[in-house]
Amino acid sequence: MIESTDVMNTRTDDMLLEKMYKMLNQNKLMQADLPHSTTYYVREALHERTGKRYTFKQITMAIALFNKRKNETL
Repeated sequence: MIESTDVMNTRTDDMLLEKMYKMLNQNKLMQADLPHSTTYYVREALHERTGKRYTFKQITMAIALFNKRKNETL
C-alpha cells in the first residue's frame, strides 16, 4: 500500500504530472497544455545552478522573453 507521505514526497511543485494523469483518465490528454521538453531541461538546469525550483509557467515566460530579445538583436 502506498503511504500518503510517499505521494506528497513525489508530487511535483506545480502538480503537472497529476494534472496530466487526470486528463488522461478523462480521455482529454490531447487538450492538455503540456510544456515543451526544453522547458524541463531549462528548469532542471536552473535548479542545479541556483537550488531554487521554478514553476513551468516561470520557465516558459523566461524562454519566451529570451527568444524575443534574441530576435530583436538580429
